[in-house]
Amino acid sequence: MRKIVFAVLLCGVIFSSCHQRPDRILSEDTMTDIITDLQLNDAACQAKGISAVYDSRTYLHYYNQLFDKYNVEPEVFDSSLQWYTVNDIEGLRKIYKRVDKNIEKMREEFPDKE
Repeated sequence: MRKIVFAVLLCGVIFSSCHQRPDRILSEDTMTDIITDLQLNDAACQAKGISAVYDSRTYLHYYNQLFDKYNVEPEVFDSSLQWYTVNDIEGLRKIYKRVDKNIEKMREEFPDKE
């Protein structure tokens, strides 16, 4: 009986620790905010004709400003994105659903003027 209880407790600890986010990994809220702004950055660069290939200095300038806004190093964002991709795909799905909602809300607030 003790072995069964121990096995159940061990499984519980293992499964509960799978999604524990290490300290240097950004929270879902911060990831959502940054990815939302990254999408807006991409759209703005595309609208202005700024290409990452042909105008990389300007392109990188916009991205560096974004990371400065959140006081996050690009490497920390990259490692966080990689961590969510490998360790918490459901969390990453939630992040992108929230990003979509954020952008849709902005579209409703600022409709295209044609």
